[in-house]
Amino acid sequence: MSGSKSASVAGSFEGHRHGAFVPPSMRKGVFKPFLRNNDARNQGEGGRGLGLPIARDIARWHGGDITFGDSPQRGLRAAVRVTV
Repeated sequence: MSGSKSASVAGSFEGHRHGAFVPPSMRKGVFKPFLRNNDARNQGEGGRGLGLPIARDIARWHGGDITFGDSPQRGLRAAVRVTV
């Protein structure tokens, strides 16, 4: 239909975790494919280090992003933002 406009809706999710989980020194590089934190809880089982890069690509395809930072509750803050 010509002249029609599609609406977009922005959504976000933020989670907080006590403890390091993703150390501050690794937060920039954590989205590199095949990178796994040496302290990952499942080093001996599955996983190839692709989950976060794929999730961030999907968020970016939807006009959003995934970010990590310090939580005001002491620990890690993970934020996911998308526009659909």
